[in-house]
Amino acid sequence: MSTVLKKEASKRETPRLLQYDLAQKISNVLIVLSIAFLSLMIVRLSLIRFFDFDEFQVLYASVALVRGKALYSDQIRCRFPLVNILLSLLIKILGFKTSTVVLIRYLMLLLLLATLLFVFKISGSIWGKMLGFLRLL
Repeated sequence: MSTVLKKEASKRETPRLLQYDLAQKISNVLIVLSIAFLSLMIVRLSLIRFFDFDEFQVLYASVALVRGKALYSDQIRCRFPLVNILLSLLIKILGFKTSTVVLIRYLMLLLLLATLLFVFKISGSIWGKMLGFLRLL
């Protein structure tokens, strides 16, 4: 008799599990679509917006490294030097041209998207995917 009750209980739980899986898949698709939309919007806006002072400050420090200046003695900086070192290598390879400046902007966008992806993955594994998505906003 207990096997019959177990079969009945499993029949009742199966539609609930299917509904939960479907809702989970729909929420995952919505999260991915909204992240893709926001990413495309950021890329589109970066094409038409002006450069601000911070971008030129980082580029100036990177060009100063290429020209042989010391990073913290010749100019006052309060940031870590990894970005400047990477950008100075890129400027040394490609030259200091307008196309390099635009390429650096897109490189920074890729680094931003990678950071957002890691924030989403870490907070999603701790608090769930929906709260992980809310952490990005």
